Amino acid sequence: MRRFVGTTIIAVVLMTGAVSAQSGTYVGASAGFPLLLNVHAGFTDLIASDVDLRLNLGGAMIGVDGFLAFVGVVGADALYRFASDGDAAAGPYAGAGLGAGFAGGGGAGEYGAGFALNVAGVVGFEHRAHDVGYFLELRGNLTVPGDGGFFVWPNVGVGVNFHY
Repeated sequence: MRRFVGTTIIAVVLMTGAVSAQSGTYVGASAGFPLLLNVHAGFTDLIASDVDLRLNLGGAMIGVDGFLAFVGVVGADALYRFASDGDAAAGPYAGAGLGAGFAGGGGAGEYGAGFALNVAGVVGFEHRAHDVGYFLELRGNLTVPGDGGFFVWPNVGVGVNFHY
């Protein structure tokens, strides 16, 4: 757990430094369930007009059959902002993402401990007050563990973005 927290802090500092040097970018964090902590860096209109690229790092400690398991996810999302004006104070967005994850710890074995691939659908709403945006986001995930099979799970989160 200590390594994950340290790695997350380093990632946020690096993302903040790289992103703050460019306009049309943002960094943020969210808390939710079941992924407890997510940090991200986003690039506005990078793919096309109104389509952002967001890089994510997330993780959680979850209870599995009385044991503690760690889950970590690294990925990228393509997000379409429905408000066509880039300076809109509020607006919905939707998109899709790809990610890779890992799980470990006691009890995680029967739930796919090790490596997994993840595909997600994303919908959310962000309200901006100057350069700070507050958002609510829902994700539907399809995860394929390295040992075969698949499982579907939702994620809901609230967070904040700092726009540059």
